[in-house]
Amino acid sequence: MQLMMKVNKVYLINSTFPPQICGIGDHTFYLATELSKILEVKVLAAIGEVKTFPQFKVEQIFNYVKPDSFCWIIKFIAADPPDWVILQYDPFSYGTKFGLNPYIPLAINMLKRIHPQIKIAVIVHESFIDITNYKLVILQQFLKVQLRLVTCPVDIIFTVIEPWVSILNNWFPNKLIQHLPVSSNIPQVLTDRDAVRERLAITPQTIVLGLFGRIQRVRRLDHIIRSVNLIRAAGFEVLVMYIGLDPAGAKSFLKDLPLLSEGPFPPEEISRRFAAMDIFLVPINEGVSTRNTSFMTGLQHGIPTVATLGSSTDRILLQENGKAMLLVDAQSPDVFAKAVLELVINPLQRKLLSDGAKELFSREFSWQQVSSRLLTTISSIK
Repeated sequence: MQLMMKVNKVYLINSTFPPQICGIGDHTFYLATELSKILEVKVLAAIGEVKTFPQFKVEQIFNYVKPDSFCWIIKFIAADPPDWVILQYDPFSYGTKFGLNPYIPLAINMLKRIHPQIKIAVIVHESFIDITNYKLVILQQFLKVQLRLVTCPVDIIFTVIEPWVSILNNWFPNKLIQHLPVSSNIPQVLTDRDAVRERLAITPQTIVLGLFGRIQRVRRLDHIIRSVNLIRAAGFEVLVMYIGLDPAGAKSFLKDLPLLSEGPFPPEEISRRFAAMDIFLVPINEGVSTRNTSFMTGLQHGIPTVATLGSSTDRILLQENGKAMLLVDAQSPDVFAKAVLELVINPLQRKLLSDGAKELFSREFSWQQVSSRLLTTISSIK
């Protein structure tokens, strides 16, 4: 009751929204759904096809093709001011080249100056890109400047991975900065695993290695190839099952492997196909982290997971290594493959990791937990 008295109305700003396929659009939907159980919630989105939801309103305010249209949010917010405005910040999702749009920081700064009574939070989903060439070094510097300008006037900064907290603390030592992980964008459905595998023509003895998400995000494809080759050399029948937006890309990159590559699918079918997996693989170059919704889906479904650790990996995941998942250095494809083979050989270890994954997800990463953490934080600001 105390939380409701302090915060009654929240606006979430994000460019994308269902039915458009976008992880942060889904994140906004699920966050709005949870918050709307006790608050008045509106989502301010870009103009386009948007579903209607009974729990909250979606207002289409700005336009992808007009970067300066982001400033239109100021007039809309002023007409019916909320207690909090929460900006979902991924610079690459606002329809501008290279993620550079000076009107985003301009609008946020103007909003705070004109309406100082409105509290503003930013959830940072992206800005600190993985550097692979000199052009990205230059782009990263521009994105850092833009992020500083966006976050300078706000009351709270949330980051979806913990390593970014220390970076932002160095920028703003007197500002509240908090880690706020993502959750799964896939609702789990009750599924008969054997029936799903039979429908997909997967034999009972086949070990299914699952991949989910954009194939370019699974950058260490050598880890997958070596894992399959090692499992086959050990005498096991194995199949790689890719679920995602780019089945053609998976077929191109993994063409020499036994592969079932299909998609995209509705969320319910994705959940059913997760149930058909034996082991979930998440070999990301910068390391798995609490911003990877595909990784969260694996935890949610209790699929034994082998992932990589690197510069982006959060402490909470490191603490759960060996209990809720297996983490291997991103630069060690042979060690990764051996870890996968160990799980193939040891069903008991797979069961322990499955139980640990479901417990970790329920305790830390469910939408109820994520929204409660956000609401508790914004309610603490006077």
